Amino acid sequence: MPLHFGGMSDPFQPLEIIHRASFKVLEFLASINYPVLISTKSNIITKKEYLELLKGYQNLVVQFSFSTLNDRKAEILEKGCPRPSVRLKSIEKLCDLDINTQIRWQPYIPLYSENPQTFISKIRDIPIKHMIVEFLKIPIDNKFNDSHPLFNDKELINYYIRNGSSIIGREIVLNAELKMQIINEIKELLGATNISLGAADNDLHHFSSTECCCGIDRIRGFENWNRYQVSFAVKNCRNGSISYDTISDQWRPKGSIDKFLNSKSRIKNATHMNTVEDYILERWEDIGSKFNPSKYFGVTYKEETDSSGRKVFLLTET
Repeated sequence: MPLHFGGMSDPFQPLEIIHRASFKVLEFLASINYPVLISTKSNIITKKEYLELLKGYQNLVVQFSFSTLNDRKAEILEKGCPRPSVRLKSIEKLCDLDINTQIRWQPYIPLYSENPQTFISKIRDIPIKHMIVEFLKIPIDNKFNDSHPLFNDKELINYYIRNGSSIIGREIVLNAELKMQIINEIKELLGATNISLGAADNDLHHFSSTECCCGIDRIRGFENWNRYQVSFAVKNCRNGSISYDTISDQWRPKGSIDKFLNSKSRIKNATHMNTVEDYILERWEDIGSKFNPSKYFGVTYKEETDSSGRKVFLLTET
């Protein structure tokens, strides 16, 4: 199964220059040609020794993240990161070495990020094949709000509230209909290019132009990406009907994952150690769960079950 290197934190932070921890990890992974997806905002990966390591690495995808392509705005939004113009040049360097490179517009920040037409116009001639979009989720915990001026911006918060956003867990999440308007505009703009689109927000995964929002399902060597997930079932619905049997035969690990989750995320009143399958089934059957299929945009519960007694859902928006 492919490894996402940088899914939780950037693997090329400034200390990497001193300790080279990520270099050592990639050195091993490259030696066995293990499929790896790297996500970063850094240009460290384009330093000479890193390029020498990666240029022959076949099973590799590199994603560069941007909130904006405007250098001046980025000084506020992405403090401490290389300028967007520098990252765009890094993408070109990797593409010149035939390294599969992608762009993540993450997070897209209303009122701050440029409009889709401006953004797409600046990347359309770069030889990338895939672009991912994910919208800003505003944390409501004080410890996060104090860490970045953006999270204290009343105009931005009021924009979210005014547009019918909701609180999910510890975050304010932008209204799905508004997100879809932007996704559809981006899709239309990309239609004139060879760039596919991934919608990375959980409730919009099924509107990606690829089966996996990262687009790795189209890349040789990444065939074993995780399909045992609610998003895959929604994306692969049959005539609009979404049922658990779509993913019931997909591979999943068998061991318990409880120790990797905090107490608020674990199954309540469990009588045994829970596996990935236990969590997927619990979320599938619990209409109140934020991970239930009914929480995906355009999906509703059909008030019926399949032959196994599992809930069946209906996709009404495509």
